[in-house]
Amino acid sequence: MKKRVLNFVLVAGVTLGSVACKDDKSNRVEPGEAQEAAVATEEAVTYEIDTTASTIEWRGTKPTGEHKGTIAIQDGTLSATREEITSGSVSIDMNSIKVTDEGIDDKDRTSLENHLKGTVEGKETDFFN
Repeated sequence: MKKRVLNFVLVAGVTLGSVACKDDKSNRVEPGEAQEAAVATEEAVTYEIDTTASTIEWRGTKPTGEHKGTIAIQDGTLSATREEITSGSVSIDMNSIKVTDEGIDDKDRTSLENHLKGTVEGKETDFFN
């Protein structure tokens, strides 16, 4: 019984697919006269990121809490018009990752930073090594 139903569904699907894909000339668009493409009136300006005044703030969550911190920017640029950022490229230094959790002692902070950097023996592939 299952084979009959499966065969019926297969045949119905193929039939429906071939009917749906027939060549319908009423849906064709005829080429028209060429028109000039719109040109942006405002050029994007490229800005270099000030790495001494810029950082990335991060927050990681887990079922038992969260951690937060910063990462330094190595270099980067952003291109923008008056209305929007149009492109950009940012390189970050994952070895600069810092944990800024409140109420964490220096030993736990260093341990977590090393874990995130992937420098803990046996856990080198856990995060950002």
